[in-house]
Amino acid sequence: MLPTPPSPLRTIPHRTLVAGLSGLFLLLSLLYNLQVPLWEAPEEPAHLEFIRYLQTHRHLPLPPEGVQSPTPPAVPGTEFVQLPLYYLILAVLLSPLPLPPVGDWHRNPYVTWPGHPFAHAVALHHLDESWPFGPLAWYVHLARLGSGLLTLPVVPATYLLTWLVLRCRASALFAAAWVALSPGMLLASARVNNDAAAIGLSALTLAASAAGLLPDWPLSRRLALMALPLTGALLSKANTAFLLPVVWLASVGAIRQTRPDLARPWRWLLAGLPLLPGLLAVAVWWLAHGRHFWGRLVAQGGFGVIQVWRLLNDFAPDRLGPALRMAHETWWSGVGFNADITWPGWLLVLLALPGLAGIAGWGLFLGRDWAARPAVHRRLLATVALGTGLLAYTVIGRQAVASVALDAHARFLMPAAPALALLLTVGLRALPLGRWRRPLALAWLGVQLALALGTPLLLVPQINAPTVPARLARDQAEWTRPALARFANGVELLTVEGLSDDLATGWTRPVRLVWRVVQDQERDFVVSLQLLDTTGERRTGADAIPHADLFPPRLWQRGEIVLEERMLPWSADLPAAVYTLALVLYYPENGETRRVLATTASGQSDRAVLARWRYLPPVALPPGPALCLFGRSLALRDLTWSATSTHLDVALVWEAHQALDRRLTVSVQVLDEPGRLVAQHDSEPVQGLFPTPLWEPGDRVRDEHRLNRPAGRGPFRLLVVVYDTLTHQRLTATTPTGPPGDHCPVGQIRF
Repeated sequence: MLPTPPSPLRTIPHRTLVAGLSGLFLLLSLLYNLQVPLWEAPEEPAHLEFIRYLQTHRHLPLPPEGVQSPTPPAVPGTEFVQLPLYYLILAVLLSPLPLPPVGDWHRNPYVTWPGHPFAHAVALHHLDESWPFGPLAWYVHLARLGSGLLTLPVVPATYLLTWLVLRCRASALFAAAWVALSPGMLLASARVNNDAAAIGLSALTLAASAAGLLPDWPLSRRLALMALPLTGALLSKANTAFLLPVVWLASVGAIRQTRPDLARPWRWLLAGLPLLPGLLAVAVWWLAHGRHFWGRLVAQGGFGVIQVWRLLNDFAPDRLGPALRMAHETWWSGVGFNADITWPGWLLVLLALPGLAGIAGWGLFLGRDWAARPAVHRRLLATVALGTGLLAYTVIGRQAVASVALDAHARFLMPAAPALALLLTVGLRALPLGRWRRPLALAWLGVQLALALGTPLLLVPQINAPTVPARLARDQAEWTRPALARFANGVELLTVEGLSDDLATGWTRPVRLVWRVVQDQERDFVVSLQLLDTTGERRTGADAIPHADLFPPRLWQRGEIVLEERMLPWSADLPAAVYTLALVLYYPENGETRRVLATTASGQSDRAVLARWRYLPPVALPPGPALCLFGRSLALRDLTWSATSTHLDVALVWEAHQALDRRLTVSVQVLDEPGRLVAQHDSEPVQGLFPTPLWEPGDRVRDEHRLNRPAGRGPFRLLVVVYDTLTHQRLTATTPTGPPGDHCPVGQIRF
């Protein structure tokens, strides 16, 4: 047996290289974490729901009475059947983080719809999934970071495993870099999925199994070193069962080295000790939890994990080629929830060449170098080679049930990544490359680095991730604060953003309605913005279903804050008045409208008042004194008239000198030459839309009156009278040139 050199991890330069490679892996994992849209990863919502369930209920989920395989309505395809270690770890790590008080991710109702533009998206994405993140987005990204940390041991474990077998530092670095820069591994490390714990703990188990065959430590310590990560791996995911024969064989070798005198049956029995803690832990989980989900476990186990006989009964050889291709594609790319976004075919063919070269190199290695290797190294290689059994599960087990679509995703291979990296390195080392070996190795790792960066920067942006104009409540205060209006159908108008204090500046200004959804909506409703004048008459308005094309109300779900941009629905030719902006919510039914009752601070009504404005259009004053002064408060500054064949239109311009505390009526009168009244029109200013108690000092008001045109051509005298609306007492009128009177003579007119 060759003497064992000191571990390279104790040599500072190589320890630094391994640490740097691990740091690079973690940075790339973080890049993938931030780039991949939330939920658009395999079963991420369901895995996250398991974590949140543990935090909320403080125990593993159990099906309702009499139900074998529940699927909670909030998360179809739940992962409650999975082994729990990954979820327990993240539930503890994420427990300090606040979550939205109400609400969850928004499942895309159009997923898999043929021809629909959102058919390839799992979720309708909220606005707060982008920076600055909302509470749920922070929670998911930090959960993904936890996955990255759990996956991280795969890098140093691959280095250690390869060095223990080959005793070549360069080869160990190549194998570790090959794993660290594989896009599939980075994708697996950057999503909420129990694959992360299975990968990291399986890597540690493989490295511990290799170390257990070297007689550096006492037997008990070597067996414990294998048992600990194996137990964690078995409690993380069922497909880590491939480690059982690896650990058992490594234990047999370790016992034979230490106790060569022990009989073979006892040696085999003693080798089962490292397996015992993990198997007992899984048995306890099964009795307490897993057996309750047998119906669902059978459905999932049909892939080959639980029902191994399916591999023989339902194996479809014609699907082996597509399965291998899918495993290869998803190792190097495959983003999106169904991994359908990959690199071009020609690039995938080039990426397969090193693997094919490694297989050819293995032929050379077995024929030329196998017998020359020390016995301990041969046992190490044979033991590690058992880890490739996961390849059969991925490409055969994942396509064993004919009723299930092909799912030979490379993430199921990732727990065996250190073994695959070692075997690839051994095969490539056996090739007669001479002085080209190192340049080719560096060139290949450069290609992998380019792929590792290109995947999040080029492929991930192609993921279909439709964003809807909604977010979740930021905190309990936002969820519970009083709303402007609470509607009986379960939506609330939280606030209106962008309203101007001055109506004149708001002609083309958009406003944002902020809705709070307290109840899932089953039907679309119409929101009517109405501008009402002083008398309550609707002057103008706009009726529309909110976000009718992208995100209509029937898609709104409880807990969402929906933002709706609207344009104020009026024009610039409005007369002076006090205007009210009201909002009405209604359902169209059989050609009619059924209004939804609204509760506001002022009570219940079929409309919600959003704003009120006292509006005066700008009026230019002619130079010179007033035509007439009524009392001390009201000045007539200008008068113009025009006539048609039937009507006489008179426009008055008033100016208030003081506040007016009583309602006044304006009377425009036409007298013929003998002094008889031939036409008259009386109304409060602006046809009653702007009564005088609303006036303030300095107001200038244009007041239009329409009279019937008197017969004849004139001349006619035009008078203006102002009187108290209640008492009919006339105000004293004073002109610049005449004595005071009860009317203002403004001149003669002729037609």
